[in-house]
Amino acid sequence: GSTDLFPCMHPAFSDGASASASWLYVERAYAPGVVRRSNSSPPCPTGIPCFVPNSAVTRGQTAKFVANAANYADPIPPTQQTFGDVPSSNPFWLYVERSYLHGVISGYSSVPPCAVAPCFLPANAVTRGQTAKFIANAFFPACQTPQARR
Repeated sequence: GSTDLFPCMHPAFSDGASASASWLYVERAYAPGVVRRSNSSPPCPTGIPCFVPNSAVTRGQTAKFVANAANYADPIPPTQQTFGDVPSSNPFWLYVERSYLHGVISGYSSVPPCAVAPCFLPANAVTRGQTAKFIANAFFPACQTPQARR
């Protein structure tokens, strides 16, 4: 619902020029901290980090986007590990745990795809359908599918 105005001459990311179709959405996500600049961003000649808007994202990154957008700030004990493939050393662990706590994600409970179940597969690319599930579960948690209502 953000309607903030962002000056196109000072984008947060060097590849966020106003000519890009997504630049306004990137700026709106950056302003409240949903997406952030990172040292791991690709190097850019300007010295300002790149966003790389046409790159795919991982399930771990999507958990972070959604947890930040939903303002999840729950304290998670450092010993908690819901998924066998997301230890506390994983950069997305906190966001995965918070998303799980709020019922946004459920992960996988079978082998395969898990080497150890349950797993989340944080490095896998997220599909458009999975992204829709993340968003719907975060922002419309009481919404039921027609099958669930029967």
